[in-house]
Amino acid sequence: MAQGSDNNDTSYTNSPSPGNKQGSTDDVRKVMRREKNRIAAQKSRMRQTLKADNLHLVRTSSRNIIHNIPDTQ
Repeated sequence: MAQGSDNNDTSYTNSPSPGNKQGSTDDVRKVMRREKNRIAAQKSRMRQTLKADNLHLVRTSSRNIIHNIPDTQ
């Protein structure tokens, strides 16, 4: 049996071939998509935080207004 004819030897197939531009293009697209998604998630979290902060401000100012209303009785 020849040394390189072993069917279980896959070490030569795991490394990408030099002409495999599709694989590297897909990897670049994945990285770009992840980066865009990371930025979008960051913006979304920031909007949620601002919205919650505004709600808290409205709530506390409403409480202050209600507590400062004099009794009319």
